[in-house]
Amino acid sequence: LIVFGVFGFTFLRFSLFLTYLLLITLVVFLVGKIRSSNLSYQRSYQAALHASSLGLLIEFLSYFLLPSVPFLFFLLTLLVLWLNLSARSKVAV
Repeated sequence: LIVFGVFGFTFLRFSLFLTYLLLITLVVFLVGKIRSSNLSYQRSYQAALHASSLGLLIEFLSYFLLPSVPFLFFLLTLLVLWLNLSARSKVAV
């Protein structure tokens, strides 16, 4: 019974992670279209996936050290993406 509980919890957490990643990717894709950059959905997904590493690390550490903050993963990933995309727009290609 414990095995099913652990499996269910892990499945739920992974599903939430993928849902957050989908939302972040859509936000990045739409912002890219508004700013008329050549950012495809695939590149938006890659950027969101790479930017989520800080959020995942902090959320993992929060299980042991920090208090739980709602939407911490989502907010940190958006912050990293915003910093990267704003720095990218300042660089002349």
